[in-house]
Amino acid sequence: MSVSTLACGNCRQPMQRLALQGHYGRSVDLDLCAPCHLLWFDSLEGSRLTGRSMLSLLGSMADAHAQPHHALRPAAACPHCSAGLKPVVNRSRFGQAEQLECRAGHGTWSSFGQWLAERGLVRPLTAADRVAFAARQGIDWNCINCGAPMAEANGSACSFCGSLAGVFDIARMARALDPDGATESMSIHRSERAGHTFTCHACGHSGSGMSGTGCPQCGATLISTDLKAVHQRLSELSAPLAAHERSAAPHVRERRLKALEADLGRRRETVRDLERSARGESFGLPEDGDRRGGRLDDWLAEVNPLARAVFWLVALLVGLWLSGAFGG
Repeated sequence: MSVSTLACGNCRQPMQRLALQGHYGRSVDLDLCAPCHLLWFDSLEGSRLTGRSMLSLLGSMADAHAQPHHALRPAAACPHCSAGLKPVVNRSRFGQAEQLECRAGHGTWSSFGQWLAERGLVRPLTAADRVAFAARQGIDWNCINCGAPMAEANGSACSFCGSLAGVFDIARMARALDPDGATESMSIHRSERAGHTFTCHACGHSGSGMSGTGCPQCGATLISTDLKAVHQRLSELSAPLAAHERSAAPHVRERRLKALEADLGRRRETVRDLERSARGESFGLPEDGDRRGGRLDDWLAEVNPLARAVFWLVALLVGLWLSGAFGG
């Protein structure tokens, strides 16, 4: 991470440039404004991040939560050309994703909360979650976007930044960071007992009996609104995800091979269809040896060479006559 010369289009302060790893070994650079809790993407950088890079970005966002939030100004602009912004709504597999786009096409702004929702790393706060937060004393309820404390458990938006209330679901985040399932054998994906500091928001159970992603007492999935604590819990995925990026995990390779073998018949049929198409045949007809003739090339192939020569000579003379080569 280094300081970028690009100034934030909202607070006008220099942003942090994050050099992260992308798919296929490519480097992905994006800019983060910690006071404004904003991410600037020049193009499609957000979709090019690997799971380990997203985990690293979560750590930078968690550190930014320690800084006071600067509200988004109406005059916020593009950091490249200072052009105005327009709201856009894109679709991701986790639902709609809202962003602010430069009118000149230089890139988009995403708040922390918007990016987390787009990548499937956060879910909306449900009525059951609100009841659990209200019933449990001593549990902090923080804004997922700016980290500010949420004053009332029944509220729907942060009073500091206006972001909608949401929670980090540990199981969902682990799966979003590892869609290939390379780390599926780790405790964070199981409900076995493993000590950590999370408290179950459903029943209040806590202590050394807490599980990787589920409460051993009531089975509820562990949730939190503390991004720093969540990042620490998910950090154990970093090393195996890095190894998987270098070379696919053995069980992932085996799963992919089985999928290819199951699809082998369809692939062979596709190749046969392409071969028939290249020969000009219609799909569904028998092979050449079983088909009746009828095309010109089939007829010519059956006659003797002298007959073929006479045919082409006559065809040439007719063509010359039609073109007026013999005069009026």
